Amino acid sequence: MPRNIINSNFDSIKPALQFYRNDLNDTNEAVLEGEWDLWKLKWKSYKNKNDIAKYAIDALNECDKNLRPNIYTLLHLLTILPVSTVSVERTFSSMKRLKTYLRNKTGEDRLTVIVDSSKFKN
Repeated sequence: MPRNIINSNFDSIKPALQFYRNDLNDTNEAVLEGEWDLWKLKWKSYKNKNDIAKYAIDALNECDKNLRPNIYTLLHLLTILPVSTVSVERTFSSMKRLKTYLRNKTGEDRLTVIVDSSKFKN
């Protein structure tokens, strides 16, 4: 986030740039580093640290898509990643609860089917 960007360097985001290379507008390293430096300068210019964005969505709202298209894309990806991760975890959690419920269900219908099927084996 912008609060952490002030003391970081361009090398710290190179893994993200490599991973999301196909999503970026320009993969020229000089262009990317230029955008990064402009993004850092924006946040360094704030005199009051409380005005610096704390969350990815706030940083995305502050980012000019025309001036820093690659930074905007990275921030956009950052804002949607937690949502996609949480939804997958919720799905697995729901499936686990459903499977547990079905395993523990020994209702009258299930017992009746077992008894009735034994009558037909003779």
